[in-house]
Amino acid sequence: MTAPAPDPRRRFQSPAASRAALLLLATLSVAPAAPAQVAASATVTTNYLYRGASLSNGEPSVDFALAYDDKSGFYAGGAIIGEVTRREGAEVLGHLEYLGYAYRLKDGSTLDLGANNLNYRSYGYRYAGDADATEVYAGWVRGSLNYYLHYSPNYFQPGARVLYGEVNGAIRLPSPFRLFGHVGVLTPLGGGYDSKERYDLRAGVEVGFGRGQAQLAWTTAQPTQTYYDGPAQGRGVLALGLTWFF
Repeated sequence: MTAPAPDPRRRFQSPAASRAALLLLATLSVAPAAPAQVAASATVTTNYLYRGASLSNGEPSVDFALAYDDKSGFYAGGAIIGEVTRREGAEVLGHLEYLGYAYRLKDGSTLDLGANNLNYRSYGYRYAGDADATEVYAGWVRGSLNYYLHYSPNYFQPGARVLYGEVNGAIRLPSPFRLFGHVGVLTPLGGGYDSKERYDLRAGVEVGFGRGQAQLAWTTAQPTQTYYDGPAQGRGVLALGLTWFF
């Protein structure tokens, strides 16, 4: 399942992000009028998924994240992700950093603008090594729905330009439960692996408890992802994640 880290804008809402999720997933927490605050979280997940691709090759992962939200609307943060690999044992899977600005509109919705940097290392795929990506994004958040468009000039490969659009939503059930869902479309613009559009879907349930939450999510991506060759590509995958907030 996607940990909060991969989706920077969710800033310690239930994973994704969704880090979303994303997708997610659940609503984004953007509250420009709130006091400035620093938050930290730790997430353990059975499978680190990012836009339908298993970056941890189907293995468990843990991430430690830190975020800052200013009352002006500015926010920033980052995370370090670890993975339990089959051959090397515990290793650093990657890290991410992000910054952005959330502007509350007169109708109560929020305009969210920002950029993020992601770096992951593959341990279990044929093409082992580092994979980097930088993105700029713009989003509109209204109620329990949010819509985002991302642009990357180097989507995990130098010169690979892509657009990624996503819609995320959530339905609150009797406490402490919540349903969430996400749909995303990745469109290559040239300089990358191929010209195929790729779609990812995610849906699940989240349960809050004390200073934490548990999330069970089903994720799928079509056609089969080519950026990574993990066993969880191109078919539905169930993943469980646990998050603690500090």
